[in-house]
Amino acid sequence: MKGKANFILILLCCAACYGLFPDTASASRGIVNIPIIDKNGTEVGMYDESHALVIGGSDYTGGWPKLPGVEKDIILVKEALEAKGFNVVLVRNPDGQGLENAFEKFIDKYGYKPNNRLLFYFAGHGHTIKPQYGGEPLGYIVPVEAPSPYDDLKKFRRVSMSMQRIEEYAMRIDAKHALFVFDSCFSGSLFALSRAVPEHISYKTAKPVRLFITSGSADEKVPDTSIFRQQFIAALGGEGDLNGDGYMTGAELSDFVFKNVVNYSKGAQHPQYGKIRNPNLDKGDFVFRMAQLESQERGESFSSSDQDQSGAAQPVTEESPKRYAEEILLLEKDLAAMDAKIATMKKDVGTTKLRKDEGLAAVLTMVEEKERQQKRLDELRKKWQQAVENDIAVYEKIVHSSSGYDLKETAWRQLVADYPEAADLAIGSVDVLKLLLLKKWVEPITGMEFVWVEGGCFQMGDSFGEGEDDERPVHEVCVDSFGMSRHELTQVQWKKIMGNNPSKFTKGNNYPVEQVSWVDTQDFIRKLNTHTGSSFRLPTEAEWEYAACSGGKKEKYAGGSDIDRLAWYDGNSGDSTHPVGTKEPNGLGLYDMSGNVWEWCSDWYDKDYYQNSLRNNPRGPSSGSFHVIRDGCWNCSPWLARCSNRDGFRPSNRLDNLGFRLVLPVK
Repeated sequence: MKGKANFILILLCCAACYGLFPDTASASRGIVNIPIIDKNGTEVGMYDESHALVIGGSDYTGGWPKLPGVEKDIILVKEALEAKGFNVVLVRNPDGQGLENAFEKFIDKYGYKPNNRLLFYFAGHGHTIKPQYGGEPLGYIVPVEAPSPYDDLKKFRRVSMSMQRIEEYAMRIDAKHALFVFDSCFSGSLFALSRAVPEHISYKTAKPVRLFITSGSADEKVPDTSIFRQQFIAALGGEGDLNGDGYMTGAELSDFVFKNVVNYSKGAQHPQYGKIRNPNLDKGDFVFRMAQLESQERGESFSSSDQDQSGAAQPVTEESPKRYAEEILLLEKDLAAMDAKIATMKKDVGTTKLRKDEGLAAVLTMVEEKERQQKRLDELRKKWQQAVENDIAVYEKIVHSSSGYDLKETAWRQLVADYPEAADLAIGSVDVLKLLLLKKWVEPITGMEFVWVEGGCFQMGDSFGEGEDDERPVHEVCVDSFGMSRHELTQVQWKKIMGNNPSKFTKGNNYPVEQVSWVDTQDFIRKLNTHTGSSFRLPTEAEWEYAACSGGKKEKYAGGSDIDRLAWYDGNSGDSTHPVGTKEPNGLGLYDMSGNVWEWCSDWYDKDYYQNSLRNNPRGPSSGSFHVIRDGCWNCSPWLARCSNRDGFRPSNRLDNLGFRLVLPVK
């Protein structure tokens, strides 16, 4: 190495604070060598490790306004920093002592290695106090329990963290480069303001430095929807490389953030930037590598199968589905809030209700932010799904290995540990776990696709007043969650298990199988369960109607009131069945639950059963002569295709308009 890198400690202090909640990322994240190369190809430094302390607080209790947007901000900042190779320690809603502890513990663990790159990010309220005796004002970052300084100045000073304390931390650490960034507005004399022109990487970059950025000055207000955070992340994403050399320095970051925040806030915010007032710590600059990081630079854990010839372990990526799920939930809430805001603005356009700060530029900013967030949400959902599938694949490798079967129970408990909703699943029920988590699943032998039906309560029976006596009285029924096949069973799926095709309309593999009796369906299910080890069955009558009505909604037909859009019946079928899924689905994505072929249910039929039906998971009478059929069919009237319509056939009946679909129970 031609020279040791001088490292920057980044304290990003944003407009909201987070509570003490250390991140559970693997300890090996951030242990990655990142070379810094000048424009001549000479290595002028290298970061051995990259660590960040991200602190934020939204739930203020001492009189300061709450900052709900901060919760999303720290998650997004954490993700952006991890993409740049940082190990991130996350601290939410700390009180004064918790804020102090967060700094102390982080510095004790990571702050004394000269070649560490460290980052501190604080998101929370900031405040400036002017001394009574005159002199420079002093800025503070505000923990969640701090009172208003106008109500209790002594306690405010006692529990809040002053910039003098921040300076002590900056001077104490041995990491040579430190950048403190506050998405808070305050002022003080800790650093000298500058608007230096960004330079190319050079030998000077490696010299010691302490950099500071705030999102505004003392008299400015930072909005809960942080423009500063948006621009900081955009800079990390590559937009901050102003001279195009593949790196972003602290000077480039500050220049990018300043120009864009001033622009998008319409001059309401003026980020401040400068270096510490110390001649020994104001020469270097912090460096982010903008090029796509190598997989080693994103490593989180080590595997014995990932070693080079020297035997040194190489990092491998191991993302947590739980972390993705948390971020997805936050983004979904944020997008819902944006949608509500946009709807209100649309309603108020052209009226005096539209505030002056909600002009076209503000609308454009919100729309662009929504597009970015929606794109991020889609990416996170894909990553989450892949992470879940990876976890399940590892479990299956363990239990299918020659020596791993005895670990089946232990491995299963470890697999479902991050999924509380899966706690009651039977050991080894991978099919149900996939359906529960991913909300859809394809049975590999037949190709049947199952969709998740979230359980609930609904009004079962003839809610429209058009049915017969066996559909009354309307009564409340509650069903547990289950999986249901998206389509009626097809002829090709039947043939894969039974080896024959009993159907009359043999026009194609994707036509529904028909001319199968209730007894035939039980034979099919027994053989399928033997092949798969699963517990497929016919739906109960209550499950069928709940699913047909898009999860218990009041629907005449399965998906709405337009029969021609939803069903094949005697008015449009041309006297034949049709390939499954060629009409529109209902609200759960289930096809042909009105029309095409009747569908068998598991219950015995009793025209008076609704008089005494159980409320929770009813399964019909204990005996009878007929089994329930539902759905309507290709040669039936629209009246028979109603969701609430019910009838019964003998278990031995085989008709050319009679088929079935399956459910996969959770319990």
